[in-house]
Amino acid sequence: MPMALFTLLEKHRFSGKTIVPFCTHGGSRLGRSVEDIKRLCPEASVLRGFAAFGSRVEEAGDQLDAWLHSLNMAQAREQPREQAILPSNRHAKQGERHE
Repeated sequence: MPMALFTLLEKHRFSGKTIVPFCTHGGSRLGRSVEDIKRLCPEASVLRGFAAFGSRVEEAGDQLDAWLHSLNMAQAREQPREQAILPSNRHAKQGERHE
């Protein structure tokens, strides 16, 4: 887990909060991240995490959907994945593609 996340988890209170770990990786999956989060945030609820291999992240959509559904966090998609508006471009017109 990146040091910035360690610092964030150490400096802020997460009691009563739900933490949903997810990441991309180059082979280590979630590593010890979930255990570290539970240790640093003992009063938080830490759900089962999701890890997608970085070079295959574009192929992980079905696995991501299944994971979100298993956590009861999935929402119906209104647009195809390749036409979704990225968070950094939230002011763009709906349906506009971003590469």
